Amino acid sequence: MKFLNRFLQTKKMKKLKKTIKKMGRNIDNKFNVSKKLEILKKQVSRTTERAGNKLEYVLDGKITFDTFSKVELRIGEIKFAKKVENSDRLLQLIVSFNEDESRQIISGIADSYAPEEIVGKQALFVTNIEPRRIFNLESDGMILGVRDIHGKFSMLSADKEISIGTKAS
Repeated sequence: MKFLNRFLQTKKMKKLKKTIKKMGRNIDNKFNVSKKLEILKKQVSRTTERAGNKLEYVLDGKITFDTFSKVELRIGEIKFAKKVENSDRLLQLIVSFNEDESRQIISGIADSYAPEEIVGKQALFVTNIEPRRIFNLESDGMILGVRDIHGKFSMLSADKEISIGTKAS
């Protein structure tokens, strides 16, 4: 319930509350008010859906199948790799998914792989994750793998030859 209380105190929710109060004072134009209410309902719906997904996870650590089905997993081929300057753990990868352009993915796997040993390898990636900046480089995806008991990373890949860009199912 702490999460829900924190959510209700966010800037977005406070702004929505102010908007609702303001709309209550401007009832002279019914059309305008109903239009604003419709927009407000959509905003509340999107915000509560996001909060609901977070709350769902916080409550029991599980997500629904519908939430999981939104994750896009694809086989990609690493075309280029180099260490990120001033970082011991990060590699800058250029990965092909048979799209118009290759993607840059920054990953903390330099302690397990030398750049030259992973070029040309295929691995499984999350391709619809929101891009983020890491060491001032944009990362547009995430490589999937596991770490062994010694902390060494192992990429997940297909055991048979698979076309680049193939979606996992």
